[in-house]
Amino acid sequence: MAMNSKAFSFPSATRSSAALACVCTLLLSGCDNSSLNEDETTFHLRGINLVEDSPTLNIDLDDTTIGSIGYGSVTSFSAGHPGRHDLSFAAILPADLDDDDDDDETSTPVSGSTSYTFLTGTDYTVIAYGRLADIRTFVVEGFEQRGDVDDDKLVLQFTHASPDAPPLDVYITSVQAGIAARQHVDTLALAESSSPVELSLIRDEDDLDDDATLTADVVIELVDAATSATVYRSDAITFTEQTRILLAIANNNGPGPATLKLVSASGGEQRDRLEGSALKFVHGSHDTPALDVTVGSGLADPLARNVSFRQSSDYVNIDDGENGMIAVPAGLASPYVFFEEFTAARAQYYTAYALGPAAVVDAVVFSADARSVPTQTSFRFLHGAGSLEEAALDLYLRLPGATIDFDDDDTAADIAALGYQSASSYITLVQGDYEVYFADAGTSTIVMGPASFHVSHGDITTLLLLDDENGNLELLPVSDAR
Repeated sequence: MAMNSKAFSFPSATRSSAALACVCTLLLSGCDNSSLNEDETTFHLRGINLVEDSPTLNIDLDDTTIGSIGYGSVTSFSAGHPGRHDLSFAAILPADLDDDDDDDETSTPVSGSTSYTFLTGTDYTVIAYGRLADIRTFVVEGFEQRGDVDDDKLVLQFTHASPDAPPLDVYITSVQAGIAARQHVDTLALAESSSPVELSLIRDEDDLDDDATLTADVVIELVDAATSATVYRSDAITFTEQTRILLAIANNNGPGPATLKLVSASGGEQRDRLEGSALKFVHGSHDTPALDVTVGSGLADPLARNVSFRQSSDYVNIDDGENGMIAVPAGLASPYVFFEEFTAARAQYYTAYALGPAAVVDAVVFSADARSVPTQTSFRFLHGAGSLEEAALDLYLRLPGATIDFDDDDTAADIAALGYQSASSYITLVQGDYEVYFADAGTSTIVMGPASFHVSHGDITTLLLLDDENGNLELLPVSDAR
Protein backbone atom coordinates (compact mmCIF):
# COMPACT_ATOMS: atom_id res chain seq x y z
CA MET A 1 0.00 0.00 0.00
CA ALA A 2 1.02 3.61 -0.42
CA MET A 3 3.02 5.15 2.39
CA ASN A 4 1.34 8.35 3.52
CA SER A 5 4.61 9.71 4.85
CA LYS A 6 5.64 10.41 1.28
CA ALA A 7 2.82 12.81 0.50
CA PHE A 8 1.56 15.67 2.63
CA SER A 9 -1.91 17.13 1.99
CA PHE A 10 -2.60 20.80 2.62
CA PRO A 11 -5.97 22.52 3.15
CA SER A 12 -6.89 25.36 0.83
CA ALA A 13 -6.97 28.93 2.08
CA THR A 14 -7.07 32.38 0.52
CA ARG A 15 -3.84 34.32 0.63
CA SER A 16 -4.53 37.47 2.63
CA SER A 17 -2.08 39.79 0.91
CA ALA A 18 0.03 39.87 -2.23
CA ALA A 19 3.76 39.69 -1.78
CA LEU A 20 6.09 41.53 -4.11
CA ALA A 21 7.50 38.59 -6.07
CA CYS A 22 10.75 38.50 -8.00
CA VAL A 23 11.66 35.67 -10.31
CA CYS A 24 15.02 34.13 -9.48
CA THR A 25 16.81 30.83 -9.85
CA LEU A 26 17.75 30.57 -6.17
CA LEU A 27 15.14 30.99 -3.48
CA LEU A 28 14.86 32.03 0.11
CA SER A 29 18.39 33.20 0.75
CA GLY A 30 16.90 35.78 3.13
CA CYS A 31 19.50 37.04 5.59
CA ASP A 32 21.39 33.76 5.44
CA ASN A 33 24.39 34.20 3.15
CA SER A 34 25.47 30.56 3.27
CA SER A 35 25.81 28.76 -0.04
CA LEU A 36 22.76 27.37 -1.78
CA ASN A 37 24.98 25.02 -3.77
CA GLU A 38 25.59 22.61 -0.91
CA ASP A 39 23.07 19.75 -0.87
CA GLU A 40 23.95 19.08 2.77
CA THR A 41 22.64 22.48 3.86
CA THR A 42 19.78 23.06 1.44
CA PHE A 43 16.57 21.56 0.13
CA HIS A 44 15.37 21.52 -3.50
CA LEU A 45 11.85 22.21 -4.70
CA ARG A 46 9.95 22.10 -8.00
CA GLY A 47 6.26 22.50 -8.85
CA ILE A 48 3.69 20.90 -11.18
CA ASN A 49 0.60 22.88 -12.21
CA LEU A 50 -2.42 20.59 -12.58
CA VAL A 51 -5.01 23.29 -11.75
CA GLU A 52 -7.50 22.57 -14.50
CA ASP A 53 -8.65 26.12 -15.30
CA SER A 54 -5.49 28.01 -14.36
CA PRO A 55 -3.57 30.61 -16.31
CA THR A 56 0.17 30.68 -15.83
CA LEU A 57 0.81 30.55 -12.07
CA ASN A 58 3.63 31.96 -9.99
CA ILE A 59 4.64 29.60 -7.20
CA ASP A 60 5.87 31.73 -4.30
CA LEU A 61 7.77 30.70 -1.22
CA ASP A 62 7.60 33.57 1.25
CA ASP A 63 8.27 36.62 -0.93
CA THR A 64 10.19 34.88 -3.70
CA THR A 65 8.82 33.39 -6.92
CA ILE A 66 10.43 30.02 -7.55
CA GLY A 67 8.83 29.53 -10.94
CA SER A 68 6.06 30.47 -13.35
CA ILE A 69 4.24 27.52 -14.87
CA GLY A 70 1.38 27.08 -17.29
CA TYR A 71 -1.20 24.36 -16.95
CA GLY A 72 0.41 20.92 -17.25
CA SER A 73 3.94 22.33 -16.92
CA VAL A 74 6.72 21.81 -14.40
CA THR A 75 9.32 24.13 -12.91
CA SER A 76 12.97 23.20 -12.57
CA PHE A 77 14.35 22.50 -9.10
CA SER A 78 15.32 25.52 -6.99
CA ALA A 79 17.48 25.41 -3.87
CA GLY A 80 16.56 26.97 -0.54
CA HIS A 81 17.48 27.14 3.11
CA PRO A 82 15.64 24.64 5.30
CA GLY A 83 12.92 25.72 7.68
CA ARG A 84 9.24 26.61 7.64
CA HIS A 85 8.16 28.65 4.62
CA ASP A 86 4.87 29.97 3.28
CA LEU A 87 3.73 28.49 -0.02
CA SER A 88 1.30 30.51 -2.14
CA PHE A 89 0.16 31.06 -5.70
CA ALA A 90 -0.50 34.07 -7.92
CA ALA A 91 -2.25 34.09 -11.29
CA ILE A 92 -0.38 35.91 -14.06
CA LEU A 93 -2.74 38.49 -15.50
CA PRO A 94 -3.04 39.17 -19.23
CA ALA A 95 -2.08 42.43 -20.91
CA ASP A 96 -4.48 45.13 -22.04
CA LEU A 97 -4.32 47.62 -24.92
CA ASP A 98 -4.00 50.73 -22.75
CA ASP A 99 -0.36 51.74 -23.23
CA ASP A 100 -0.83 54.79 -21.01
CA ASP A 101 -1.81 52.78 -17.94
CA ASP A 102 1.40 51.96 -16.10
CA ASP A 103 -0.33 50.85 -12.90
CA ASP A 104 -1.71 47.55 -14.17
CA GLU A 105 -1.20 44.62 -11.85
CA THR A 106 0.75 41.79 -13.46
CA SER A 107 -0.46 39.08 -11.08
CA THR A 108 -3.06 38.50 -8.42
CA PRO A 109 -3.10 36.15 -5.42
CA VAL A 110 -5.32 33.09 -5.70
CA SER A 111 -6.34 30.25 -3.39
CA GLY A 112 -4.02 27.54 -2.13
CA SER A 113 -1.87 29.30 0.49
CA THR A 114 -0.26 27.07 3.11
CA SER A 115 3.04 26.57 4.90
CA TYR A 116 5.46 23.70 5.16
CA THR A 117 8.69 22.75 6.91
CA PHE A 118 11.42 21.86 4.43
CA LEU A 119 14.27 19.66 5.58
CA THR A 120 17.97 19.71 4.78
CA GLY A 121 19.18 17.52 1.94
CA THR A 122 15.66 16.66 0.76
CA ASP A 123 13.98 16.98 -2.64
CA TYR A 124 10.36 18.08 -2.93
CA THR A 125 7.78 18.25 -5.72
CA VAL A 126 4.76 20.39 -4.87
CA ILE A 127 1.71 19.41 -6.89
CA ALA A 128 -1.09 21.95 -7.32
CA TYR A 129 -4.42 20.57 -8.50
CA GLY A 130 -8.15 21.33 -8.37
CA ARG A 131 -9.52 24.57 -9.79
CA LEU A 132 -8.43 28.18 -9.52
CA ALA A 133 -11.04 29.03 -6.90
CA ASP A 134 -9.95 26.09 -4.76
CA ILE A 135 -6.32 25.18 -5.41
CA ARG A 136 -5.21 22.16 -3.41
CA THR A 137 -1.65 21.02 -2.88
CA PHE A 138 0.43 18.13 -1.64
CA VAL A 139 4.13 17.42 -1.67
CA VAL A 140 6.05 14.40 -2.89
CA GLU A 141 9.06 14.29 -0.59
CA GLY A 142 12.50 12.73 -0.81
CA PHE A 143 13.59 9.73 -2.88
CA GLU A 144 16.52 11.64 -4.39
CA GLN A 145 14.30 13.10 -7.08
CA ARG A 146 17.35 14.75 -8.66
CA GLY A 147 19.55 11.69 -8.22
CA ASP A 148 21.44 10.02 -11.04
CA VAL A 149 20.22 6.70 -12.39
CA ASP A 150 22.63 3.88 -13.22
CA ASP A 151 23.28 2.47 -16.67
CA ASP A 152 20.59 0.05 -17.87
CA LYS A 153 18.18 1.34 -15.21
CA LEU A 154 14.91 3.27 -15.33
CA VAL A 155 13.16 4.66 -12.26
CA LEU A 156 9.40 5.31 -12.27
CA GLN A 157 7.29 6.83 -9.50
CA PHE A 158 3.55 7.58 -9.42
CA THR A 159 1.45 10.10 -7.52
CA HIS A 160 -2.35 10.46 -7.36
CA ALA A 161 -3.52 14.03 -8.10
CA SER A 162 -7.02 13.42 -9.51
CA PRO A 163 -9.73 14.65 -7.12
CA ASP A 164 -12.44 12.91 -9.17
CA ALA A 165 -10.81 9.47 -9.17
CA PRO A 166 -11.15 6.74 -6.51
CA PRO A 167 -8.19 4.90 -4.97
CA LEU A 168 -6.30 3.28 -7.84
CA ASP A 169 -4.17 0.20 -8.34
CA VAL A 170 -1.18 1.05 -10.55
CA TYR A 171 0.18 -1.63 -12.91
CA ILE A 172 3.04 -1.61 -15.40
CA THR A 173 4.03 -3.95 -18.24
CA SER A 174 7.35 -3.81 -20.11
CA VAL A 175 8.94 -6.66 -22.04
CA GLN A 176 12.25 -4.75 -22.27
CA ALA A 177 12.30 -4.60 -18.45
CA GLY A 178 11.46 -8.27 -18.04
CA ILE A 179 7.80 -7.60 -17.10
CA ALA A 180 5.84 -9.66 -19.62
CA ALA A 181 2.64 -9.69 -17.55
CA ARG A 182 1.34 -6.63 -15.76
CA GLN A 183 2.97 -6.01 -12.40
CA HIS A 184 1.33 -4.25 -9.47
CA VAL A 185 3.21 -1.14 -8.34
CA ASP A 186 1.06 0.31 -5.57
CA THR A 187 -2.43 1.28 -4.48
CA LEU A 188 -2.80 5.05 -4.31
CA ALA A 189 -5.49 7.30 -2.89
CA LEU A 190 -5.62 11.02 -3.60
CA ALA A 191 -2.36 12.78 -2.55
CA GLU A 192 -0.53 9.50 -2.05
CA SER A 193 2.68 8.59 -3.91
CA SER A 194 4.36 5.29 -4.61
CA SER A 195 7.93 4.45 -3.79
CA PRO A 196 10.23 4.66 -6.82
CA VAL A 197 10.29 1.50 -8.93
CA GLU A 198 13.68 0.68 -10.43
CA LEU A 199 13.50 -1.28 -13.67
CA SER A 200 16.45 -3.15 -15.17
CA LEU A 201 16.41 -2.86 -18.95
CA ILE A 202 17.40 -5.83 -21.08
CA ARG A 203 19.47 -5.49 -24.22
CA ASP A 204 18.11 -7.34 -27.22
CA GLU A 205 20.22 -10.35 -28.20
CA ASP A 206 20.53 -8.98 -31.71
CA ASP A 207 21.92 -5.66 -30.45
CA LEU A 208 25.70 -6.03 -30.67
CA ASP A 209 26.44 -2.42 -29.77
CA ASP A 210 26.96 -2.41 -26.01
CA ASP A 211 27.16 1.39 -26.06
CA ALA A 212 23.76 1.90 -27.68
CA THR A 213 21.22 3.62 -25.44
CA LEU A 214 18.63 1.26 -24.04
CA THR A 215 14.92 2.05 -24.14
CA ALA A 216 11.85 0.37 -22.75
CA ASP A 217 8.23 0.50 -23.90
CA VAL A 218 6.05 0.64 -20.80
CA VAL A 219 2.28 0.23 -20.65
CA ILE A 220 0.64 1.76 -17.58
CA GLU A 221 -2.77 0.72 -16.29
CA LEU A 222 -4.85 2.33 -13.55
CA VAL A 223 -7.54 0.15 -12.02
CA ASP A 224 -10.31 1.14 -9.61
CA ALA A 225 -9.17 -0.48 -6.37
CA ALA A 226 -12.75 -1.16 -5.26
CA THR A 227 -14.30 -2.49 -8.47
CA SER A 228 -11.23 -3.73 -10.43
CA ALA A 229 -12.46 -1.78 -13.46
CA THR A 230 -9.72 -0.38 -15.68
CA VAL A 231 -10.07 3.40 -15.77
CA TYR A 232 -6.89 4.20 -17.71
CA ARG A 233 -4.56 2.30 -20.02
CA SER A 234 -1.76 3.97 -21.91
CA ASP A 235 -0.31 3.11 -25.24
CA ALA A 236 3.28 1.90 -25.02
CA ILE A 237 5.34 4.79 -23.61
CA THR A 238 9.02 4.77 -24.55
CA PHE A 239 11.44 5.62 -21.74
CA THR A 240 15.23 5.83 -21.92
CA GLU A 241 17.73 4.31 -19.52
CA GLN A 242 19.31 6.50 -16.82
CA THR A 243 16.12 8.51 -16.38
CA ARG A 244 13.97 9.12 -13.32
CA ILE A 245 10.31 9.90 -14.06
CA LEU A 246 7.56 11.07 -11.71
CA LEU A 247 4.12 10.54 -13.26
CA ALA A 248 1.14 12.40 -11.82
CA ILE A 249 -2.35 10.94 -12.26
CA ALA A 250 -4.56 13.88 -13.24
CA ASN A 251 -8.10 14.62 -14.40
CA ASN A 252 -8.46 14.40 -18.16
CA ASN A 253 -9.29 17.75 -19.78
CA GLY A 254 -9.64 16.27 -23.26
CA PRO A 255 -12.78 15.26 -25.15
CA GLY A 256 -12.98 11.78 -23.62
CA PRO A 257 -14.09 9.14 -23.14
CA ALA A 258 -11.11 8.81 -20.80
CA THR A 259 -11.42 10.40 -17.36
CA LEU A 260 -7.72 10.37 -16.47
CA LYS A 261 -4.34 11.19 -17.98
CA LEU A 262 -0.74 11.06 -16.81
CA VAL A 263 1.44 14.17 -16.57
CA SER A 264 5.20 13.71 -16.40
CA ALA A 265 7.37 15.82 -14.12
CA SER A 266 9.89 15.85 -16.95
CA GLY A 267 7.30 17.45 -19.23
CA GLY A 268 4.50 16.17 -21.42
CA GLU A 269 1.44 14.03 -20.88
CA GLN A 270 0.27 10.55 -21.72
CA ARG A 271 -3.34 10.03 -22.80
CA ASP A 272 -5.50 6.97 -22.48
CA ARG A 273 -5.33 4.67 -25.51
CA LEU A 274 -9.08 5.18 -26.04
CA GLU A 275 -8.97 8.97 -25.86
CA GLY A 276 -10.41 10.60 -28.94
CA SER A 277 -10.91 14.07 -30.36
CA ALA A 278 -13.86 16.46 -30.67
CA LEU A 279 -15.36 18.47 -33.52
CA LYS A 280 -18.03 21.14 -33.86
CA PHE A 281 -19.54 22.66 -37.00
CA VAL A 282 -20.20 26.32 -37.88
CA HIS A 283 -22.31 27.36 -40.87
CA GLY A 284 -20.75 30.48 -42.40
CA SER A 285 -22.06 30.44 -45.97
CA HIS A 286 -24.73 33.11 -46.38
CA ASP A 287 -26.61 31.58 -49.35
CA THR A 288 -26.23 27.88 -48.53
CA PRO A 289 -29.33 26.26 -47.00
CA ALA A 290 -29.39 24.50 -43.64
CA LEU A 291 -27.09 21.46 -43.54
CA ASP A 292 -26.85 17.99 -42.03
CA VAL A 293 -23.25 16.92 -41.42
CA THR A 294 -21.75 13.49 -40.79
CA VAL A 295 -18.20 12.75 -39.75
CA GLY A 296 -15.84 9.86 -38.96
CA SER A 297 -13.75 7.27 -40.70
CA GLY A 298 -16.96 5.67 -41.98
CA LEU A 299 -18.81 8.96 -42.50
CA ALA A 300 -21.74 7.58 -40.54
CA ASP A 301 -21.59 9.50 -37.27
CA PRO A 302 -23.90 12.50 -36.96
CA LEU A 303 -22.13 15.74 -36.18
CA ALA A 304 -24.84 18.33 -36.80
CA ARG A 305 -28.44 18.38 -37.95
CA ASN A 306 -30.33 21.25 -39.59
CA VAL A 307 -27.64 23.88 -38.95
CA SER A 308 -28.46 27.19 -40.64
CA PHE A 309 -26.33 30.20 -41.54
CA ARG A 310 -24.64 31.68 -38.43
CA GLN A 311 -25.52 28.64 -36.31
CA SER A 312 -23.10 26.23 -34.61
CA SER A 313 -23.29 22.71 -33.27
CA ASP A 314 -21.88 21.54 -29.95
CA TYR A 315 -18.62 19.60 -29.80
CA VAL A 316 -19.10 15.93 -30.69
CA ASN A 317 -16.56 13.21 -29.89
CA ILE A 318 -14.83 11.73 -32.91
CA ASP A 319 -12.00 9.25 -33.41
CA ASP A 320 -8.50 10.57 -33.69
CA GLY A 321 -6.70 9.96 -36.98
CA GLU A 322 -8.12 10.22 -40.48
CA ASN A 323 -11.67 11.54 -40.67
CA GLY A 324 -14.07 12.49 -43.43
CA MET A 325 -16.91 14.98 -43.25
CA ILE A 326 -19.90 15.23 -45.59
CA ALA A 327 -22.63 17.87 -45.67
CA VAL A 328 -25.99 17.52 -47.40
CA PRO A 329 -29.07 19.77 -47.41
CA ALA A 330 -30.98 19.29 -44.15
CA GLY A 331 -33.33 16.30 -44.28
CA LEU A 332 -31.97 14.99 -47.61
CA ALA A 333 -29.48 12.28 -48.56
CA SER A 334 -28.08 14.21 -51.55
CA PRO A 335 -26.55 16.10 -53.19
CA TYR A 336 -23.26 16.47 -51.35
CA VAL A 337 -22.70 20.14 -50.53
CA PHE A 338 -19.09 19.46 -49.59
CA PHE A 339 -16.77 16.61 -48.67
CA GLU A 340 -13.74 17.30 -46.45
CA GLU A 341 -10.98 15.02 -45.17
CA PHE A 342 -8.81 15.93 -42.18
CA THR A 343 -6.57 14.35 -39.57
CA ALA A 344 -7.52 14.73 -35.92
CA ALA A 345 -4.85 14.52 -33.21
CA ARG A 346 -5.69 12.67 -30.02
CA ALA A 347 -7.24 14.82 -27.26
CA GLN A 348 -7.57 17.86 -29.56
CA TYR A 349 -10.66 19.98 -30.18
CA TYR A 350 -11.53 21.12 -33.73
CA THR A 351 -14.05 23.39 -35.42
CA ALA A 352 -15.19 22.95 -39.03
CA TYR A 353 -16.45 26.06 -40.87
CA ALA A 354 -18.55 26.04 -44.04
CA LEU A 355 -17.27 29.09 -45.95
CA GLY A 356 -17.84 30.80 -49.28
CA PRO A 357 -20.89 31.27 -51.51
CA ALA A 358 -23.14 28.28 -52.23
CA ALA A 359 -21.66 27.70 -55.69
CA VAL A 360 -18.22 26.95 -54.25
CA VAL A 361 -18.89 26.40 -50.54
CA ASP A 362 -16.14 24.46 -48.82
CA ALA A 363 -15.26 23.33 -45.30
CA VAL A 364 -12.08 24.24 -43.45
CA VAL A 365 -11.08 22.67 -40.13
CA PHE A 366 -9.06 24.41 -37.41
CA SER A 367 -7.85 23.17 -34.05
CA ALA A 368 -9.36 25.08 -31.15
CA ASP A 369 -8.21 26.00 -27.67
CA ALA A 370 -11.21 24.81 -25.65
CA ARG A 371 -9.86 25.21 -22.06
CA SER A 372 -11.54 28.19 -20.40
CA VAL A 373 -9.52 30.34 -17.94
CA PRO A 374 -11.52 32.62 -15.61
CA THR A 375 -8.87 35.35 -15.35
CA GLN A 376 -8.47 36.05 -19.06
CA THR A 377 -10.11 36.06 -22.45
CA SER A 378 -8.66 34.66 -25.66
CA PHE A 379 -9.82 35.33 -29.20
CA ARG A 380 -8.66 34.93 -32.79
CA PHE A 381 -9.83 36.04 -36.22
CA LEU A 382 -10.84 33.89 -39.20
CA HIS A 383 -11.06 35.34 -42.71
CA GLY A 384 -14.10 33.65 -44.22
CA ALA A 385 -15.46 36.37 -46.51
CA GLY A 386 -15.72 34.87 -50.00
CA SER A 387 -16.13 38.34 -51.55
CA LEU A 388 -12.53 39.02 -50.46
CA GLU A 389 -11.19 35.62 -51.50
CA GLU A 390 -8.28 37.16 -53.40
CA ALA A 391 -7.46 39.70 -50.68
CA ALA A 392 -5.17 39.14 -47.73
CA LEU A 393 -6.08 41.45 -44.86
CA ASP A 394 -4.20 43.40 -42.20
CA LEU A 395 -6.00 43.64 -38.86
CA TYR A 396 -5.68 46.53 -36.41
CA LEU A 397 -6.97 45.96 -32.90
CA ARG A 398 -7.98 49.05 -30.91
CA LEU A 399 -9.84 50.18 -27.82
CA PRO A 400 -13.22 51.83 -28.54
CA GLY A 401 -12.80 55.24 -30.11
CA ALA A 402 -9.12 54.83 -30.96
CA THR A 403 -8.10 55.42 -34.56
CA ILE A 404 -5.32 54.29 -36.88
CA ASP A 405 -2.62 56.77 -37.89
CA PHE A 406 -1.26 55.38 -41.14
CA ASP A 407 1.08 58.39 -41.39
CA ASP A 408 2.93 57.19 -38.31
CA ASP A 409 5.82 54.96 -39.33
CA ASP A 410 5.42 53.03 -36.08
CA THR A 411 1.87 51.94 -36.91
CA ALA A 412 1.87 48.22 -37.59
CA ALA A 413 -0.88 45.68 -38.08
CA ASP A 414 -1.63 43.48 -35.09
CA ILE A 415 -2.26 40.65 -37.54
CA ALA A 416 -0.63 40.97 -40.96
CA ALA A 417 -1.69 39.47 -44.30
CA LEU A 418 -4.42 37.13 -43.05
CA GLY A 419 -5.46 35.10 -46.08
CA TYR A 420 -8.89 33.81 -47.05
CA GLN A 421 -9.89 30.70 -45.07
CA SER A 422 -7.01 31.31 -42.66
CA ALA A 423 -7.13 31.89 -38.90
CA SER A 424 -4.84 33.99 -36.76
CA SER A 425 -3.25 32.83 -33.52
CA TYR A 426 -5.18 33.44 -30.32
CA ILE A 427 -4.75 36.82 -28.64
CA THR A 428 -5.02 36.78 -24.83
CA LEU A 429 -6.15 39.99 -23.12
CA VAL A 430 -8.25 41.27 -20.24
CA GLN A 431 -11.99 41.25 -20.73
CA GLY A 432 -13.65 44.29 -22.25
CA ASP A 433 -14.82 46.04 -25.38
CA TYR A 434 -12.58 46.15 -28.45
CA GLU A 435 -12.69 47.32 -32.04
CA VAL A 436 -10.98 45.85 -35.08
CA TYR A 437 -10.23 47.34 -38.50
CA PHE A 438 -9.68 45.22 -41.61
CA ALA A 439 -7.49 46.70 -44.34
CA ASP A 440 -6.12 45.41 -47.64
CA ALA A 441 -2.75 43.95 -46.74
CA GLY A 442 0.10 46.42 -47.00
CA THR A 443 -2.19 49.39 -47.66
CA SER A 444 -4.20 51.98 -45.77
CA THR A 445 -7.43 50.96 -47.51
CA ILE A 446 -9.96 49.99 -44.84
CA VAL A 447 -12.43 47.36 -46.06
CA MET A 448 -14.29 47.08 -42.74
CA GLY A 449 -14.15 48.81 -39.41
CA PRO A 450 -14.30 49.71 -36.77
CA ALA A 451 -16.14 46.47 -35.95
CA SER A 452 -16.97 46.30 -32.24
CA PHE A 453 -16.98 43.17 -30.09
CA HIS A 454 -17.05 42.33 -26.39
CA VAL A 455 -15.22 39.48 -24.67
CA SER A 456 -15.48 38.37 -21.05
CA HIS A 457 -13.07 36.48 -18.83
CA GLY A 458 -13.40 32.78 -19.50
CA ASP A 459 -14.33 33.33 -23.14
CA ILE A 460 -12.45 31.62 -25.97
CA THR A 461 -13.77 33.10 -29.19
CA THR A 462 -13.18 32.89 -32.93
CA LEU A 463 -14.32 36.08 -34.65
CA LEU A 464 -15.39 35.02 -38.15
CA LEU A 465 -15.35 37.62 -40.93
CA LEU A 466 -18.04 36.63 -43.44
CA ASP A 467 -20.43 37.95 -46.07
CA ASP A 468 -24.02 38.45 -44.92
CA GLU A 469 -27.21 38.01 -46.94
CA ASN A 470 -27.14 41.64 -48.13
CA GLY A 471 -23.63 41.65 -49.53
CA ASN A 472 -22.09 43.33 -46.49
CA LEU A 473 -19.22 42.17 -44.29
CA GLU A 474 -20.07 40.84 -40.83
CA LEU A 475 -18.05 39.76 -37.77
CA LEU A 476 -19.60 36.66 -36.20
CA PRO A 477 -18.36 35.51 -32.74
CA VAL A 478 -18.09 31.74 -32.28
CA SER A 479 -17.32 30.21 -28.89
CA ASP A 480 -14.48 27.69 -28.86
CA ALA A 481 -14.84 26.79 -25.17
CA ARG A 482 -15.91 23.23 -24.43
